[in-house]
Amino acid sequence: MTTYKIVFTSDTNSGQIAYRFCAKTNNPPADPSFAPYIVNTNASTTAVIYQDKRRVPFQVFEVNPFDSTEAPRQVNVAFAENNDTIPRGLVNGRWDPTSDSTGSYEILYIFNSNYGDPAWDAFYAQPTRNLFISLTIDIAYIWAPRLANSGAKTTAGDEFYIYPYHLTRPYFQASAPNKPMFYEFSTIAPTYGDQNVAKNENALEKIRVVPNPYYGYSTLDRTISDKFVTFRNLPLNCTIKIYTLGGDLIKTLNKSATGNITNSSTIEWNLQNQDKVPVSSGIYVALIDAPGIGQKVIKVVIFTAQERINF
Repeated sequence: MTTYKIVFTSDTNSGQIAYRFCAKTNNPPADPSFAPYIVNTNASTTAVIYQDKRRVPFQVFEVNPFDSTEAPRQVNVAFAENNDTIPRGLVNGRWDPTSDSTGSYEILYIFNSNYGDPAWDAFYAQPTRNLFISLTIDIAYIWAPRLANSGAKTTAGDEFYIYPYHLTRPYFQASAPNKPMFYEFSTIAPTYGDQNVAKNENALEKIRVVPNPYYGYSTLDRTISDKFVTFRNLPLNCTIKIYTLGGDLIKTLNKSATGNITNSSTIEWNLQNQDKVPVSSGIYVALIDAPGIGQKVIKVVIFTAQERINF
């Protein structure tokens, strides 16, 4: 498989001719306005049957990603409309995807054949031609778009690329044996403990408590008695003081850039107070104080599990 490029035009007159198909023609027109555009029917519930040829507001080309000097090859395309209730379906004889979550099932089929080839024209344009699960049609890609909103539209010259979903290996492409492909990338080392960077990037806003709320248990719990929540995206040095809504300090967590957590950005709270007693259900306020950076307040909601006492 190779790369294809869709170049959008100002209108359908500037685009290429496409083969129009329609799905669910076994049913009567789902809307009276569909009737003039359903000219061929099929009794199969899955058939996507050829209707006619229509111009579309774009042109489709096969391009060589390894050689920009090679002329793109224009290929044939088809689009399928869907005979279903609006907005799930729309049959109007035009390439006209909608902003519905399904795009009205307006589907574009990109073929591997040369555009305008009369032999392929005779092959596609048959009243009984069915696109559904066809092993005899040279379909390269299928695209089911939808509009971002009801007023969205393309502009002449817009380009949309479709790339094959596979890894390209050096010297693998037969058409370019002397043009090896190499991958080049770079990485940036992480920055630890830079207070200026943390302040400039407002890093304290990235601090989160997970899970929050804590609903009696968590898949992260180690055992039935080892429960906790985790403060994430913390600076190297900070103090976390946890209060009740009444302002009582119940727990203090200290995180410092020493020991095994030198580069860690997390710290756990075992849902216990200073006296190692499990806290009750409620809303708690965590004040995070990061010297040289600032402070942040987070609300932590805890729902403790119901305890059972066996007599």
